[in-house]
Amino acid sequence: MGMTDVEARADTDRRLYVRWVLANAIGEGVGLGGSFLVGAGLVVLLGAQFGPWFEVATAIAAVALGTLFEGVVVGYAQWRVLREPLPTLSRGSWVWATAIGAGVAWLLGMVPSTVISLVTGQVETTDAASAPTIAEPPLAVILLAAAGVGLLLGPVLASAQVVVLRRHVEHAWRWIPANAVAWAIALPLTYLGPSLMFDVGVNALGVGILLACVLAAGAVVGAVHGAVLVRLLRHPLDA
Repeated sequence: MGMTDVEARADTDRRLYVRWVLANAIGEGVGLGGSFLVGAGLVVLLGAQFGPWFEVATAIAAVALGTLFEGVVVGYAQWRVLREPLPTLSRGSWVWATAIGAGVAWLLGMVPSTVISLVTGQVETTDAASAPTIAEPPLAVILLAAAGVGLLLGPVLASAQVVVLRRHVEHAWRWIPANAVAWAIALPLTYLGPSLMFDVGVNALGVGILLACVLAAGAVVGAVHGAVLVRLLRHPLDA
């Protein structure tokens, strides 16, 4: 006995949702994980040699890597899922939109930490004997702050995508709050991964922990905004 229209729609939505979650998990694992590993390698190899101004170079590299690795890889992985329900969505438009959002988000995310590192570095080199000791906040505080950052940067990541998405689906604006919630939940995992890696050491175990956290973050992001995406795709303008 064949499926009813409702059952067929539910099956299509379910398959799309699973593919979307996997695409985001793999995309973030390769893209964001790759960015983190390259950045960690630069810090370990060169950070002590060049001092606090190395933070500026690291920030610039992070923005470039975030745009190239995370933006392009995630954008391409997402497009491979979207091309079936949205056949007129071009690969270039979605990948570029994702890369632009990622680049701006990385830029905004790196500026505060870079400025703080420069200021504290200058204090230490100016008067090491009397320089105040700035204690690193507890991990729980860092993760809570990361959730707040995710709430702010999620819409930034989605902003260029919405410009593209609104040509293809109704109510595309819902993609903005969906990303805000998704990244508020997931971004703490991307802070936890590097922290645990440096605690364990930049070795096979540390890298494995980092990648596991990043993969989990990507899956969480995909699961949260994927639930909204499935609903958006029920009302395509392409139809």
